[in-house]
Amino acid sequence: MREVLKKHLILLPVIVFFYFAITEVTEALAIFYPGTNWLLTALFGLAVMSAEQRRISFLCYFLFILSFLFYRRPVENNLNLKFYLWEWLKLAPTNRIVFLNIFGNLLLFAPLPFYIRGKYSLLIIFSLVLVMEAMQFVTKRGVFDVVDIFLNVVGISLGYILRRSYGK
Repeated sequence: MREVLKKHLILLPVIVFFYFAITEVTEALAIFYPGTNWLLTALFGLAVMSAEQRRISFLCYFLFILSFLFYRRPVENNLNLKFYLWEWLKLAPTNRIVFLNIFGNLLLFAPLPFYIRGKYSLLIIFSLVLVMEAMQFVTKRGVFDVVDIFLNVVGISLGYILRRSYGK
């Protein structure tokens, strides 16, 4: 019991740091409903605190993804098939919004290889990204964007490499 409490106390500063980081993101992007930072922090905290119970942790992480992608204001122009990443990479050092978009898209799906394993895991994960992008288009809660998909795939690939390199 004492060991579990000690682990959770160690995670507390991580969760507090996450709160400030996600508040910065939600305020900078200005597309989320009020209180989204609290919701995302709670889901993040539950995911990391329940890491040893993979199913519970995965459920919290998946709810985090859904909240981040869909608990936001609707957009009208929500289809972008232009590959503008090279222009964004030039802007990223001086434009906070562009930097947050690039960094966020790299990180959002990166943990999935730690949760979804097996012979077809990468196919399942990449399909999930496409489904999420399509759902954003249909619900108008985001943009179906080829650059987002590309960055998500790069993030997933990095997550997969980390999982393969460091195990659990």
